Amino acid sequence: MLRFNTWWLVGAAAIVGKLLWAALSEETLFAVMQEDGFIESLTLGFYAVAFGTVAMAPARGIRHWTSSRVALLIVIFGLGAREWDAHIRLTGSSVLRVSYYLKGPLSGEKLWALCAVALFAASLLCLAWHYTRTLRQRVRGSDAIRSAVIAFIATAVIAKMLDRAVNVLAQDFEWVIPVTFAMLMLSIEETLELALPLIVVAAAWQHVRTLYPHGSRKQPVGSTAQSG
Repeated sequence: MLRFNTWWLVGAAAIVGKLLWAALSEETLFAVMQEDGFIESLTLGFYAVAFGTVAMAPARGIRHWTSSRVALLIVIFGLGAREWDAHIRLTGSSVLRVSYYLKGPLSGEKLWALCAVALFAASLLCLAWHYTRTLRQRVRGSDAIRSAVIAFIATAVIAKMLDRAVNVLAQDFEWVIPVTFAMLMLSIEETLELALPLIVVAAAWQHVRTLYPHGSRKQPVGSTAQSG
């Protein structure tokens, strides 16, 4: 069976971002890519699909699947909430900054935020504990889960770098950034973030295909496979 490679999703997302940048006016592109715009809404929808896909995925063939499924669902929910900027909408600040907890008295809001961040971090550690060894063992192979994990991490890192690139160049290096370049970075960043939940869905789909390959047939009981 041909292995499904999630890396093409990353390339396709970058290409779509560049095509949108080339085809749309700056005003239209900004409206599509801004917070609560079309792309972000679509990304949130795909996170919902990824959550449902992982929740219903068969456990067969994966060790530690019960704990891994719960941890992965928490991570997906957390990433979706982060994409929606739930922490800012609910607290008015970024709960990912240490300064949020150090400024002012410790309140119930800060305790809830700290618990949520700790649960997300613990879920990431759980997944790393279960699959780091597996990833090392299969680093030369074409395993779908291994490929999806590496593609997901690489895409998330690249998207974050693009998100920070314009601000770093403008503020730290005092470069004058053309608007067209800034819009290109924004467009590719948003489409790469759109690809993240799709990578999860693609990995789950490939796992199901591995368990139930198309065209496989059970040999009738009592039959023999003799040649000649």
